[in-house]
Amino acid sequence: MKNHFLSLFVFLLTMNGLLFAREPLTGIHTWAYQLQNIRIDDIVSNATFELIVIDYSADGSNETRFSAGEISRIRQSGKKAMAYLSIGEAETYRYYWQPSWDSNSDGKPDKNAPVWLGPVNPDWEGNYKVRFWYDDWQSIIFGYVDKIVDQGFDGIYMDIIDAYYYWAEEVSEKPDADALMIQFVLNIRKHLNETGHPDFYMIPQNGEYILVEPHVTEAMAQTYLDAVDAIGVEDVFFQGDEDMNNPYDPDAERLDMLAIFQQSDKPVFSIEYLTDTHKITRYIEACATFHFIPVVANRELDQLPDGIDAGTERINSGPDQCVLYPNFPNPFNSTTRIRFDLNTTADVRLAIYNALGKLVFSEQKGRLTAGQHHWCVRLDNQPSGIYVAMLQANSFIKTQKLILMN
Repeated sequence: MKNHFLSLFVFLLTMNGLLFAREPLTGIHTWAYQLQNIRIDDIVSNATFELIVIDYSADGSNETRFSAGEISRIRQSGKKAMAYLSIGEAETYRYYWQPSWDSNSDGKPDKNAPVWLGPVNPDWEGNYKVRFWYDDWQSIIFGYVDKIVDQGFDGIYMDIIDAYYYWAEEVSEKPDADALMIQFVLNIRKHLNETGHPDFYMIPQNGEYILVEPHVTEAMAQTYLDAVDAIGVEDVFFQGDEDMNNPYDPDAERLDMLAIFQQSDKPVFSIEYLTDTHKITRYIEACATFHFIPVVANRELDQLPDGIDAGTERINSGPDQCVLYPNFPNPFNSTTRIRFDLNTTADVRLAIYNALGKLVFSEQKGRLTAGQHHWCVRLDNQPSGIYVAMLQANSFIKTQKLILMN
């Protein structure tokens, strides 16, 4: 019955065109992310990014929320402004929190706490799990969204999408929490539509595996993709136990999932927590390869980072400086030929990465004149599979897939 209701809901939304009313975010190529020590003047004057994710207030409370005039200044500077919003956990510093819900702060809700409130998140002080499928919690989020809309933000950046995993797997309380989280996101979209804001953006952070969870049908997954406008992801390329500067270790399964979002024309806003120069350079190269929009920040998100242009605009900008042709043969065994045309004199470099983002070939041609050129590439001792070639001519970047079959 639940799936039939969801299918009907999806059908009605689609028939009314409500899921497709927003201008795509595919034109955004740089972004920034800051949740603490936010200064509107700094955001307005920084011309390195086109989209900014910030909290809706200076310290998270309702009393210090930014005015409509302040958000308008961000938008007038040519940037889109997205408000951070945790939909999968309750936060004690938000306006809706009642101290009586956990009066002794032991991390366990008191008897008079709402039934939807769960235990504290042991990794984040002041954050409590919530049974997000309860109407009362969803009503709180709808009210929160209304505040954000009234401030003049362009959209919301929804965190803790992966809360469904806690309830379905970690405590086994709600096996279909995956489908219920999708329903929750659709309910937010429905609320925005019903209140006259079908053009308001919704960007989930993480939780990309929800598309293939056991209780999520293909139709539900597609509707989720239709309802959101992009996805934000953390720690895809640099995983580990360290707070910052973990080793380069791309998560192949996550990359496969994020490709599904990209196939639906949903940009991937990627953030890594790095300070090491070599790792930052490697990260930018990886984002250019996988067409992600990168930003580098500290884990506390208390400093405004500059935006990073990884070449995503140039990847899709057509043959302004360079034309890259399909390699031949393809598939190939060990050796293939990559042909390209230059429309201007350029410094040219070719890099090839495997499916995990590891560099397996790199060569610099130096300065080449306009005209036809080619590259003979040998991938000896490499396993069969899909590889990504990245050709860089001056600041122009072009990529294509290669198939090696031994």
